[in-house]
Amino acid sequence: DEGTLECLLSGWLQMLPVRDMSGRHVTALSLALEPKHVSAQEKIRCIFYMEMADLEEDKEYQRNGNVFIMLHFGNPNYEQSSRLMAWNLSKLVGVLPIKCNSIHICISPSNESRLGKPVIALGTFALETYARLRLRTHVGSPLEIIYNLQTFGIPSSALPLKSDGKLSVDLHRDKWVKRG
Repeated sequence: DEGTLECLLSGWLQMLPVRDMSGRHVTALSLALEPKHVSAQEKIRCIFYMEMADLEEDKEYQRNGNVFIMLHFGNPNYEQSSRLMAWNLSKLVGVLPIKCNSIHICISPSNESRLGKPVIALGTFALETYARLRLRTHVGSPLEIIYNLQTFGIPSSALPLKSDGKLSVDLHRDKWVKRG
């Protein structure tokens, strides 16, 4: 449907073209690019479709697993749907046929005090034990986050962050427009 397609092309969720040092795919979700009027169900459908499409394209994906990075930069609009989305996303991690090797939640200091802790707590509670043990939270500026993620084997070139903390969407849109 239209909401799922808009969510797909928005660049809100991206499979990045670079892998981490262990050969795992890196998926980034930027709340600053999140389409606000799209329902949580359509967003979950978008995530499921993207993960399954990438799994179909690359057979190594299922074997090596995935590193998931959630970015809370900019001025995301947190509402009731954010809690529902955190809950649904946590449950989706458990049903995808892809091993989630690690989850990195990256928050700017201004967003941490406003919402970060309650939503992170809810999402952590909803995760299965396997994924909960692999969850890491990072607080700082976009540059500090990039340096911190390097200590986990994620190269600085993996995150195409702009200075405001938003992801660049050029490569992402090209990929999905070509795919049709």
